[in-house]
Amino acid sequence: MAEIIKIAVTCDKNLFELLERGVDYGNIDKVIMRAVELKAAIVESDHKESSLRRALNFGHTLGHSIESAKGLGNLLHGECVALGMIPMCSEKVRGRLVKLLKECGLPTECDVSAKELAHYIALDKKRAGDTINIVTAEEIGKYSIKEIPTDEFIGSLDGLISVIRRKI
Repeated sequence: MAEIIKIAVTCDKNLFELLERGVDYGNIDKVIMRAVELKAAIVESDHKESSLRRALNFGHTLGHSIESAKGLGNLLHGECVALGMIPMCSEKVRGRLVKLLKECGLPTECDVSAKELAHYIALDKKRAGDTINIVTAEEIGKYSIKEIPTDEFIGSLDGLISVIRRKI
């Protein structure tokens, strides 16, 4: 479900709004088909992951780091992607996303520290030399790709993950 939400947040406002109205499991095949069509169109138009296809990495930079830091068996891949999407949104998008993730039974908080994630981000495949490409969502259905110094991104982790850090 996280991958469907990811594609909706970045590429299809109508799909996101449909999901917000409630996932009707009687029509889930239509929701899945729409998400698959969107993903296939993106992959088909950008075989080398040079531009548009990078939208599919939304939530994955932090998500893969959370997955690695927490170890297999603690969180599923989709749950980690869900967590990874939250900090990469504007505040306006974040509120709607968190509500939808909760309604779909996906986590919105975890016990993770910036120090735990920094090591794995330094190894991320989306790095290019000393920079990393990150995907953000300022509006539902729209994304942007930012190339920033990896050290700068790692330095911002504590603030970024504060929105998913479990409150004790």
